[in-house]
Parts: sequence; C-alpha cells; structure tokens
Amino acid sequence: MTAPRDSGPAPTETVTAKHLPALVVGCDPAEALSRLREALATRPDDVALRIAAARLLRPRAPEDALALLRDGPVAMDPALGLEAATVLQGMNRQAEAAALLADLAAAHPADGRIATMRGNLAAQAGDHALAVEAFTIACRASPDDAALAVRLARSLCDARRPTEAVVALRSFTTPQATTERAYALLALGELEAAEREIGDLARAQPDSAHLPRLHALRAEALGDMPEAAAALARAMAIQPGNARLLDRRCRSLRLAGDAAGLASLPATAPPTGQAIAAALVETLLEQGDCAAAEALLATWTDEEARLRGAVLLALRRGEPARAAAHASAILARVPDDAWALWRQAEALALAFRAEAAWARLRRLEALGALGRRTARHNAIGHLVNDMRLHPAATAQLAIAAGLPRAEAMAVAAELLRQAPGMTAPALALLRAGIAGGPRDAGAPAIPARLHLHAAGQGDAQAAFLAGRLAALHPDWTVEGWTVERLLARADDGLPATFRAALRLAPPGAMRDDLLRLGVLVLEGGIWVERSLLGVASLAPLLPTGAALVLAADAWGAAGTQLLAARPGHAVLREALEEACEDVIGGSRESAWLTTGGGLLTRHVAARLARPGAPDRDIVLHDGVVPGRHLRPTRRLPWQRGFADWAKEV
Repeated sequence: MTAPRDSGPAPTETVTAKHLPALVVGCDPAEALSRLREALATRPDDVALRIAAARLLRPRAPEDALALLRDGPVAMDPALGLEAATVLQGMNRQAEAAALLADLAAAHPADGRIATMRGNLAAQAGDHALAVEAFTIACRASPDDAALAVRLARSLCDARRPTEAVVALRSFTTPQATTERAYALLALGELEAAEREIGDLARAQPDSAHLPRLHALRAEALGDMPEAAAALARAMAIQPGNARLLDRRCRSLRLAGDAAGLASLPATAPPTGQAIAAALVETLLEQGDCAAAEALLATWTDEEARLRGAVLLALRRGEPARAAAHASAILARVPDDAWALWRQAEALALAFRAEAAWARLRRLEALGALGRRTARHNAIGHLVNDMRLHPAATAQLAIAAGLPRAEAMAVAAELLRQAPGMTAPALALLRAGIAGGPRDAGAPAIPARLHLHAAGQGDAQAAFLAGRLAALHPDWTVEGWTVERLLARADDGLPATFRAALRLAPPGAMRDDLLRLGVLVLEGGIWVERSLLGVASLAPLLPTGAALVLAADAWGAAGTQLLAARPGHAVLREALEEACEDVIGGSRESAWLTTGGGLLTRHVAARLARPGAPDRDIVLHDGVVPGRHLRPTRRLPWQRGFADWAKEV
C-alpha cells in the first residue's frame, strides 16, 4: 500500500536532507526507493543528499541503499564511494568493499579518509603490508592524528616491523600510543624501555586492559614464567573467553612446572582442553610423579592419546621395552605416525637394540619427517651409530640391561675400559646410577659462585636472571660471562687450543658449551644456563665433599642443565681438551656428542670405570631434582612432550 504524501517540501521549496524522512514514512522499501529517486532527480549531483537518502534505506534495505549510491558518480566522488564501501561491509561483502576502495584509492591516492578505511579493512583481513601502506597515506594526510598513528604502529608490529612502529609513535603520548609503543619495544627485545612505557601507561590509565598482557609479555621475554602465568590470569579475568590467552597461560604454567595451576584451568573443548591435559601429564612426569600421571591418563577417553601418554610414562620410568611396545600400538593404528616412530627409535636405542632403532630413523627419513642429516646428527642418531659400529659390545649391553644393577654396571664399566671412546657403555653406566657412599667432608667445597652467559652491556634478560640468582643466594658471587671476557683469561689455565676452538666453534650450542666448560675449569662454582630461571637456592644440590655435580637428562646421560665443579676438575679439563681438539679438527658431529651432554657422559663414565674404588666426589642427580630449583624459560630439548618432538631432535 502506498502511503499518502501528507508532508514534504512545498512545490517551490528545494528538497534537502531534512525533508527526506517524511517522504518515506510508512512506505515499504520499494516505494521508499522510488520516492527518494524522484527527490534526488531534482538534485542529481548533490552528494550529501544522496548519502542521506541511502542512510534512510540502509537499515531495512541495504541493497536498495547501495543501488541509490551507485546511481551517483561513485568513482568520481570519494564520499559516495566511502558510503558504498560502508554498506558493503555491513552486508559482509568485504571483497567487493576492498575492490571498491582500491578503485577509489587509485582515483584519489592522497585521500586520508579512503586510506583509513582501506587500512582498517586490510588489517581485518590480515593483509598487514597493505594496511601499513594505507595507514601511512592516512597519517601523511593527518599527521597530528594519534589514533591513526596507533593503527599504523599496530599494523607495523603485525608486519614484524617494530622499529618503524616505534618511530611512527615518537611524537604521541596518549595512553593508546604508549600501549602500542610498549608492544613494539617488547617485540624488539628492548625490555628496559618497554618497562618505562608500561609504567607510564599504569600511571595514566591504571585500569587499562592491556597492562596484564604487557606484563605477561615482558615476563615471558625475561624468562619469568611464574610471573607470566600470574599476569595472564589477570588478563583472563578481563577476557575470560579468550582462547589465545588460555593457550599462553597453559604454556607459562607448563614451563613454570605448576601442576596445580594447570589442573585449575577451566575445562574447554578440544583442542585446547587436550593441550591442557597433555601439559599436566608432561609436568607430572617431569616432576617424577608417575603415579599421578598414570591416574590422569586412565581418565582419558581417546585411546590414541592415552597410548602416547603411556609411551612417555614408560620412558620416564626407565622402561624402554614397554615404551617401544606402546609406540607399536600407535603405529598399528597410524603406520606413518612420525611421533610414534621417533619415540620407538628412542626407546629401542635405550634398550640397546641398534638395528631396530636405525630402521625407525631411516623410516622417518623416508617419510620426510626428518632430513638425512638431522636423522643422523642428533643424540639418538649418534648413539645408534655408535652401537652399530660395535655390535658385539652392544649385544652385551642389551643382555646386561636385564641384570641386577651392580652386574649391569660391571659389564658397562668393562666395555668402557676396552673402548674408552664408545658412548653406549658410558650411557649404560650412568643409567645404572652412580654408587653413593661417604665423601671426604674435609675436602675443598665447590666455590659459592654462580656463572651465566651474558651478551654484554644492556642484556636485560641476563641482568634479570642474575638478579634473581643473587636474591636467592645473598652470600654468593654471581657473574656474567661473555666470550671476550673468557678469552682474556684463557692463559690462566685453559688448554692451549682453547682460543682457536672458541673462534672456530659455530655460534650456538657448541660455543656455549665451550664457554661453560672454560669458566668452570678456571673458576669453579655452578654454571646456570640462560634458559633456566632460579626459583630456589641451589645450595642443597651441592652435597658436602662433592667435587663435580651434574644432573641426568631424559635418557639418563649427563645433562648440561646443571653443572657444578671445583676449579680445574680433571673430568671437565679432559672433556674441554677433547672438545677443543674436535672443534679445531672440523668435527661434523652434533653439539651433544662433541661439546655437550655426550662428551660429559663419556668422561664422567670413564672416570667411574677406572679400576679401584669409584669416585665418591661425583654426584649425578636424577633429572627431577634440578627442576625444583631451576625452571626453563622456554621449551628445552630434554623436555619430552606430546607435541614438538622435532625440536627434541
């Protein structure tokens, strides 16, 4: 039914925007469109009038509003084009809106309004490069607009260009600009500057929802995972349904070793719920609470996930044959499951079944899950290769694995005396355990010194970790070491080959290993890895009379997460000499075998295998023990898990 025209402009009066509502009162959309087109016919070039008419139609008939706008010179007038793009976005036709805005931008390249809308649309679509380009134009058109500068900075951060983000915000001091500047500085690793910005934001806007997130990011960058978890809990109180925050809190609690915190996380649907349950099982196993982990696994309904947990449980209990059997059950369901193949290779190697483990590594290589070099140059690959080169000794180790502990140790020690450079019997000897006994209480103690690697001045993370260690050990000396500082001391008692080895060692694990060994040979004390946060005093880890203290890794070998010694200890000095020779000789083996845990395992075992009374001054802690005093700042290779197995390799 057509509504009567009982109001509107007089016959001689010009139609304006204020007259339009009266024209469409009581009309259906089709009639309203007709009347508005009739009104616009009197003033076809009036852009403001056409936009006002379209806005009247948009709530009920967006297609009609779009048609009305397209009747005008859309390509020529930016205001009409922007209104049309707004209507398209409201209809969830983002691609058409983007295409229209691209045409408008080509016709009006310096128009800030077009650039702003185009930047917003690109940011929503995840096209950060286009968003940066558009917001740069918008900021050029409105250089004093802080909100635009914030959007540009956010897009630059999303595009992994945080340095430019800081520059974009240099002249703005609004809370929003301070927030984005803090995010950019955290992305750059400039933690001290970020802390100042966070402090400014807290003073200007103490209830900002960004503060907990910023505190969490800074804590993560420093390696303070307990504090990161606490900050993320505050962030989740503001946004309880944010799945990304939940994932990050789960990760922080996992690294902090907080089983109670993981158990208290809200139950959620897969996959997040499964990840939380898996993190809890991993944490319990890492803490040595196998019974609690087993009880939790018994509640899982997913049989494949339960089998994966059973593999990890068996490995933690030192039952490699059982772990291999559980992995076989997974492979019966999924023949090419790379995780199960790797775990089976690991278990078979620890059971001294070299050829079977080698077959699994080759299969991983054939599947493309591991590259040829990676499949061979990792701790398990080296162990398998070592065993395949010594088949007779390996067969004896496999038999000895089922003997009582003392007999197994005797077999491993004899094999090690026959082949001092072999890794497999060294591992077997340490897995059997170091005999305890009385130590010389009058012997010199390990010096009360804590050492860690520092990159130099301005290394905020090293300063934080050192500060935490100093707070836990008020009477100890805490020192940061750079390569340059150690080289300046190289003539004080390090091998003559040390300088050349440190210069030739590739950056990363090998160079870090040499630095660790060099400092402990010179100074003695405890070396604390940069990847570990002190959460309790380390003094209880140094028994009276101990001269060398280590912790076992996931395989029972000598790990590097805890290493303490008296200055010049023979085991470390001999290990350092061998490492230097191998590095200078161009060793193509892995860091584990050449300078890391494999090297330490061979030398510690060789000392224990010497005829006569065993060394009582060597202490090898179970891998659970250091975790009560030191927590990882990131996921480390010795942390077995349900995922990320390739990082372990």
